Amino acid sequence: MKKNYFIFLMIAVMASFSSCEEDDNSITPGGNGNNGNDNYSLSVQGEVKPITIQSGGNWYAETDDKWLQLSYMGGTGGETVDIIAAYNTSPEPRTGEIRIYTDISSKAFKSDTSSIEPSQTIKIEQPGNDNAEKPACFTEFYFENGKIHCTLFGGNNGGTIDSPSESDFLHYQPTGGTVLATSVGANKYKDIIPYINVEGKEELRGFFTVDGIRTSNTLVIRQGDTFRLYNDLKNEGSADMHFVVGNKIYYGGGLVYSNPWGGTGGHSESTKDFKCYDTETGEETDLPDLPAVGVGFGWNGKIFSFANRSLSVLNGNEWTYVGNIDRYAIGVQVKGNDLYVLSDEYVDVYSLSEEGDYINIEHQKSMPANISRYSDYTTDEKGNLWVFDSDNKKIGWIEESGLQTVSIPSEISDVYFAGADNGYAYIVSDKAMYKISKDGTSEMLKLIVTKDFEGERENINGTIYCFGGVKRNSYTQNDYASKEFKSFTPSMYVPVSLSIVPEE
Repeated sequence: MKKNYFIFLMIAVMASFSSCEEDDNSITPGGNGNNGNDNYSLSVQGEVKPITIQSGGNWYAETDDKWLQLSYMGGTGGETVDIIAAYNTSPEPRTGEIRIYTDISSKAFKSDTSSIEPSQTIKIEQPGNDNAEKPACFTEFYFENGKIHCTLFGGNNGGTIDSPSESDFLHYQPTGGTVLATSVGANKYKDIIPYINVEGKEELRGFFTVDGIRTSNTLVIRQGDTFRLYNDLKNEGSADMHFVVGNKIYYGGGLVYSNPWGGTGGHSESTKDFKCYDTETGEETDLPDLPAVGVGFGWNGKIFSFANRSLSVLNGNEWTYVGNIDRYAIGVQVKGNDLYVLSDEYVDVYSLSEEGDYINIEHQKSMPANISRYSDYTTDEKGNLWVFDSDNKKIGWIEESGLQTVSIPSEISDVYFAGADNGYAYIVSDKAMYKISKDGTSEMLKLIVTKDFEGERENINGTIYCFGGVKRNSYTQNDYASKEFKSFTPSMYVPVSLSIVPEE
């Protein structure tokens, strides 16, 4: 049984908003010529105004100012998006800057961007606030270390903070216990990491009350298309065996149910069920039960199961024994007529051939490997095998000289595997998603990760599908197979877009 918890919710782009402020403080672009700089002035109460992105292709935006946002933080070029400034509670005027980059490949996943020139720079100024009366409001909304943060100003009176039922955000992280009262002082600021209820919603809108009075502005997020949730699958077990053939995911076996209190040593139930899901049609098909649960692959139009060193092929409605293989497999990959079998110490290469009704398998060579036998496995969009060794915090892949591995940086802890795509592995730690390269470089993606996803993962045409796995009932401590089905498409990644808009 394997438990693979990975989480990932991608929050991306926000559509346009309209301000409720009734003023004539319009934006007037004033470029400095060569690099498309624009200068704007926005209202002290917070304002939303449109601007056109001067890019003919993919672009990416960033700002160092937590009170300032674009409604889109990335796009494909030529969009009209909104500049959004939060309520300025200070008597001091302030200026901010949003930088637009068009070289996505060099920008979006780099932590050190000081040497990269923006293609467009948007400069904003906002006057100071001399009003004696100031409402409770949000003054900052930003992404940091894999989490959403907001700053709440208590207004002239301050008081107890609450989350109305109409809000998609909570001002606390739910734990199932008693919610302790939280307050903010008069004319004081409070930093909050809100809990965001995102499932099944594209646009998320959150606000709080302070002593029963609604905040004068609203936090807004919009979910993008990089993450998708589908109807549940019908797998009986945790889908410990899984592989891809064409546009189909084959999966089966694993834990059905486990009760730690069911007599001496507890009680558990497993299955050998086997199914196929067609990602093009959405059709799920029942197949004959597996002879044993291990790993599988497709070759020459046939489906194979490899478990307990025994190789079998699916012929119609029954499995036929083919032969034995030297070692227990962690995972396999097929390249042409070559079968690569990964164990904890070796990568064994076999040649496959077919003569009439007979399948021949012949050992060619053994190459070195050093990986935990309990490692998780997946394949990328090209069918290449990737493994995740949680015991030693390593990621591995097969090359002609054997298994290559790279260590996950020591500062990233409590890591879960989220799949592989285009030469990179994706992992999740403490609700933050990282992209890991083969040289060990790690980059945190600017994504919101708020829901636990438990399961296995396979890649079809650049989309990583998550399915199966094990869930735990926090009350009974029983484990059971998950039927949830989700996907993540790394190529569609855009940084999270967060906005503070005036109350509508």
